[in-house]
Amino acid sequence: MPTETVNKILGKNVRLAVVMGPSFAHELALHKRTAFDVFATHKLYIAVRKLFVNDQVTLSEKFDYKGMQLIAIMKNIIAFGMGLLEGCGFGENGKAVFATLMIDETKNLLTNLVGTDEALWEISGIGDIFLTSLGSSSRNLKCGRMMGQGLSKDEIIKELGCLPEAFYSICAMDEMARTHDIDIPFTCALAEVIRNNSEETRSVFCEDI
Repeated sequence: MPTETVNKILGKNVRLAVVMGPSFAHELALHKRTAFDVFATHKLYIAVRKLFVNDQVTLSEKFDYKGMQLIAIMKNIIAFGMGLLEGCGFGENGKAVFATLMIDETKNLLTNLVGTDEALWEISGIGDIFLTSLGSSSRNLKCGRMMGQGLSKDEIIKELGCLPEAFYSICAMDEMARTHDIDIPFTCALAEVIRNNSEETRSVFCEDI
């Protein structure tokens, strides 16, 4: 978890806030409206409100910081998978089926690791998943699409300038699922595509949708 990493480096006494929500940077720069969920002590939340809130941004105080951070990982994985299916020739119907299956997978992950799926239904949950999976500016969506079209890792880096988050987090979540014996089969199937992007591994993934 990012917060655990920060605590290890800076110490547990550091004041820490998790701010999440549907927020493509270029839209924020253009003052387009959005909303964020914030996990912090109440005193720090009030300070964050003073920095962020204006006519275009609203904040809500939340308490499930572990769930929020897990969803931040899963939203990128869902977007990558949506792109992969598109690159493999799937239409909107098939992608909608996959999205539904992945929402259920995320729910299962949260229930096992956090004890509740409450964070999934927040703005920083389902709202951020919608944006990352459907927004045309999503790098993870673009990466998945290119991989579905058979492009290599080097070709994707050349096109995008880097490999987006999902490329690394998919395999990390696959390892976590195996360690904790959690059933997230589509994420694990995506990990196989990441490790060996071939027509065979892509076909195996698509056949299960």
